[in-house]
Amino acid sequence: MKRLDVSAYLSLYHMTSLEVAQTIMKDILDTAGIQAACGIGTNLYLAKIALDITAKPSDNFTGCLDEKSYQDTLWNHCPLTDFWRISVSLHVGYSHTCPNSPARGTASLPMDTNSDSVMIPSVIELYERIADLGSPIRRIDISCGE
Repeated sequence: MKRLDVSAYLSLYHMTSLEVAQTIMKDILDTAGIQAACGIGTNLYLAKIALDITAKPSDNFTGCLDEKSYQDTLWNHCPLTDFWRISVSLHVGYSHTCPNSPARGTASLPMDTNSDSVMIPSVIELYERIADLGSPIRRIDISCGE
């Protein structure tokens, strides 16, 4: 994935950000035969979210977000894991021989909802997948994020 800040070129080419994006995407399609998608935003974060959540499923493969449209369209979006750098991870620490140096198991599981009724069984499933059930558990950390 390539990130481009084309704001300096908008006045030079007398184009909007959407027109520049469509021109670049058409060139990629014509040159490489690959359909590109583009997220346009007032900052890098909004551009990335526009790409991931609004552009890829759209008919024209473009998504545009500013602070207002982000609040209006995505403020209550579910699942949260659709957003860049948000995931649910489980870390289990345990040790067979050295209590001060626990071994660690780690796993991540994508969530398709923010509901506790789905998250809790998913975390239990992760635990059962990575934990050594015959060893005493010293620590379990559940984190939302990267």
